[in-house]
Amino acid sequence: MYPPFNGAVPPSGFYYGDPEYFEKQQVKRAVAHRGTGIGLAIIGMQVVSYLGAVIAAAVLRAAGLVDPSAAANGYGGMQPLTFYIYYAILYLLMVMVPFLVLMPCFHLRFGQVMPFRKTARPGLMVLAGTGGLAMCMAANYLATQYSAVMESVGISTDMASLPNDGSLLSQICYFVIIAVLPAFAEEFAFRGVTLQLLRPYGEAFAVIGSAFAFGIMHGTVIQIPFAFAGGLFFGYVAVRTGSIWPSVLLHFLNNALSYFQELIQDRSADFIYEQTSTVLLYVLFLAATVGGLICLAVLLHKDKNFFRTNPDTAHRLSDKEKFAQYVGNPGMILALVVIFISMIVQIAMAG
Repeated sequence: MYPPFNGAVPPSGFYYGDPEYFEKQQVKRAVAHRGTGIGLAIIGMQVVSYLGAVIAAAVLRAAGLVDPSAAANGYGGMQPLTFYIYYAILYLLMVMVPFLVLMPCFHLRFGQVMPFRKTARPGLMVLAGTGGLAMCMAANYLATQYSAVMESVGISTDMASLPNDGSLLSQICYFVIIAVLPAFAEEFAFRGVTLQLLRPYGEAFAVIGSAFAFGIMHGTVIQIPFAFAGGLFFGYVAVRTGSIWPSVLLHFLNNALSYFQELIQDRSADFIYEQTSTVLLYVLFLAATVGGLICLAVLLHKDKNFFRTNPDTAHRLSDKEKFAQYVGNPGMILALVVIFISMIVQIAMAG
């Protein structure tokens, strides 16, 4: 028997017992649920950062490791080594804790997001990780042009940097914090947890969705578009190689280049000729670009299908429909609002 008519008009294309309609609704709910979790994790990063800084500052003061009279020394009244250890621990907690909490909520195992098993194609992984430098250099160049445009309309793109007194200890700690820690922590959070959460609903969707979260997490006018562009390649490499380690390598190399670029600029006054630092920067940029292009050429020679994606045939929703569910949920909307307010505050303070 047909169910009694209650005056409600069913959705277009729907008939009772339509399995396609119910499948679409299930996928929409699942994607929105995961988007909510990822959005809340991004908010959690802000919360952990703030609470961690307050608690750590209180503990350090109680332990006598903060000298209030030396608060203007650039290290918040701490000794350089104490400051770097404090910053490194706070950074790791901020990035990793929210996503570690997210894993059991969606039944993700650590081996899924950070696989330690051997791969049958280690050479391909190295080529993919190193070859991405060319992509990063292109994105870096575009970010520089974008920064110039923002500056021309009165929006400052200067970012706060860590203190560095130039000593060997500071240089080593600075390098670890800039290049090493983000390569592992951020890849765990975004090419590990986030990508794996979205991957059941299509590889292309997972790459774009994880890059979107990676971009907004950076929360600054200049970093969001650059991080999104870089995140697309990081995610694609992770999907194509079946491992997170090439993106870890690429992330490390990209940040290491930024470190050496900053080091050369800071030491420009030490060179005999004023143009030496500029020449070194161009050499560094060209070497990274050419080296990356060579690795990409070798990679394509070994695997001609590397840049071919597999279409998602398991679900009836388009990537556009899935992305709408991924972004249009309370958790992700709240994360976007928080990041937007943070950006406005940063611009206002810089102005």
